[in-house]
Amino acid sequence: MAPDVLLDTTLSVAIHSAAASSQPPPSATPLNLTLSQSATDSTLTFTVFDLSSQLLLLHHTQTPSSYPAFRAAQSLRIQFSAFPAHLVDLLSRPHSNPSYVASLHLHVAPNHPSLEFHTPPETPQPTPAHHDASTPVHASFRVVEMAPFKAITHIDIPMQHASHAQLIATLADLARAGAASAARERSLNQSLQSNHTDLQNVNARVKKLEADLSNAQRDLQHALHESSNCEQLRHQVAKREDQLAQLPAQQQQIQELTTQRDHLQSQLPVLEQTVQTHLSQIETLKQQVEKVTQQRNEACSEIEKGNQIIDRLHNEVRTLRSKSRIKSALIQKQELVIKQRDASLSELQREIVRVRDRAALLHVQKEGVDSRLNAALTKLEENRAVLQSDQQVIAYLNRELNERVMGDIGAEAARDSGAAVDGADVAATPGVVS
Repeated sequence: MAPDVLLDTTLSVAIHSAAASSQPPPSATPLNLTLSQSATDSTLTFTVFDLSSQLLLLHHTQTPSSYPAFRAAQSLRIQFSAFPAHLVDLLSRPHSNPSYVASLHLHVAPNHPSLEFHTPPETPQPTPAHHDASTPVHASFRVVEMAPFKAITHIDIPMQHASHAQLIATLADLARAGAASAARERSLNQSLQSNHTDLQNVNARVKKLEADLSNAQRDLQHALHESSNCEQLRHQVAKREDQLAQLPAQQQQIQELTTQRDHLQSQLPVLEQTVQTHLSQIETLKQQVEKVTQQRNEACSEIEKGNQIIDRLHNEVRTLRSKSRIKSALIQKQELVIKQRDASLSELQREIVRVRDRAALLHVQKEGVDSRLNAALTKLEENRAVLQSDQQVIAYLNRELNERVMGDIGAEAARDSGAAVDGADVAATPGVVS
């Protein structure tokens, strides 16, 4: 089982060597400190490694059985169970507290060359001289608190020099760790590049959606502007009805178109009953449907203008269908309603073609419509009364539905848009039947 790593850090350590008196004062050298504890027998291993030269590897091993002697020699007051945590805290203090200084003292036995530090001309930091395991090196790692009155040595850990094989194994582990770190860095860079590409794509889609939203707002303003001409269109409808007084065959056409208009108007409450967040888009679609209905009625009333009016209506319907396809990308949850609207517009287009074919026959039958004109006008007034009654019923149903939606808005938020549209169709059924 792998030991638990309690500490793995790099610390600037002042290295003292048993050299001649002419040696310059020691300078801080970055050393790697690791502290690990075995999970099986609780053995502590403290390791000091020189990252710059990779020639210095010292270690200290402490077991529960050897700790009493170490505790007595260091004048410690804590038990072995608390020693690892206190040692980690002590080794971390030189990072945050400048009054704590870490130092490494190296001593070479007599009749052996000293482990001295020299500074090559091209290297600004001291580098330890190369040595092997046959050189009996005695070292100690100390943490000293530079108090105002005196320097207090909190701990003095005796260190053992690692063998040549241990040094090679440590260098191999560092090389593998460096390769793994480089691989992780390359993977992170690739992931970062991919995330950057995804972010650019998202930004592009956001800009496109903003442009589509701006176009939809302009269409809404255009629809509101044309709604101001509604009253003028009604006067034109009345005028065209007077002109069609001599066309009794037009009665059937008026009834069919009125039925289709009522069918399109009955779909408006369905749009109003969808998700509140899309209310503005639904209102825009409803205004567009009303605009198409008004243009269809105007085309029917202006039958004498012939193919010119019918072609213009055909172009407007095609433009509305194109706008509907663009806006469907912004209101994906209203796909079913958009499809129903497209079907209605297709039916209207086919009806316009049929009206165009029957327009020539209406002129031929113009002489026989006098006796049926009064009946057509009477039927039209009845249809208007029925339409007014239906609009009142629709307004009542809309108020009831709004109260129900406000009461159940918490549950509606968890449902998908398909279920919301199905519920809206069921709620709109009484209005259609009446």
